[in-house]
Amino acid sequence: MRACPLLLVLMAVALALAPGGARAASSHVVNVSAAYGHTVVLADDGTVWTWGWAGTSWGILGTGADQGDGNFRQVTGLTNIIAVDASFLTSLALDRDGHVWAWGDDRNDQCGADAVAACPSPVMVRGLERIAQVSCG
Repeated sequence: MRACPLLLVLMAVALALAPGGARAASSHVVNVSAAYGHTVVLADDGTVWTWGWAGTSWGILGTGADQGDGNFRQVTGLTNIIAVDASFLTSLALDRDGHVWAWGDDRNDQCGADAVAACPSPVMVRGLERIAQVSCG
């Protein structure tokens, strides 16, 4: 996904100044994906950050509990991430080893977590290995 340069700058500033998930000013945003009510940001250190509307029980922010206070929150449990993408109620992350991680709505098995309605924290999608790119729609 190609992001607007101005949007990247604004998100980098927000990451550096976010009171709820304070981030070192030296971090740089390398990927941004925005969906219906939330935004997923990938920093150059491989960490993933989200913020947005969290008035659902689907866990779209990936932080374990939807905290829609407008602050960036780090999505814990993810390391060495190289790409992210967001959709209406589900988000994906791709790690350096080619594993796909998902969180959010799982009513139609979007996260690959059988019989679970929602994944409020990232889960590794079973059966996917050596993946090169992620996209969710």
